[in-house]
Amino acid sequence: MSSTERVWVDGWQMECCGDLFEVGSTVDWTVAAPDIEWLARVLGDEAALAVDAAEEHHGPIDTEDLRLLTATVETIDAVFCRYEDRGGHPLRGSGVLRRIPAVPRRTDDGDDGLRFVGYLVEVRVPDHA
Repeated sequence: MSSTERVWVDGWQMECCGDLFEVGSTVDWTVAAPDIEWLARVLGDEAALAVDAAEEHHGPIDTEDLRLLTATVETIDAVFCRYEDRGGHPLRGSGVLRRIPAVPRRTDDGDDGLRFVGYLVEVRVPDHA
């Protein structure tokens, strides 16, 4: 048996020094609780609440909140959104997901005014007996 988790991966962290991955890859990530408030602005409330963790390798984060996640990548969605003119906050409800087979070193913003912000990744986690 196994279970699935949805993991948020910040675009800037991936572009800086993340390890590339693709559907079918096994990943070993350090994860923490996701920023549900920020994700809700991008993805909407319901989708944000479905995110189980956020990949993290830059900190600072409370070490009690961190855990190691070893899993197999099942799907990858590149996430784009629009930003408010003032304040630099994502425009609520503007998030768009685009399914991709692999994460490149850099993902460009869309030609349609959407800015790339990260990846929503579904992974399969093996149950440990």
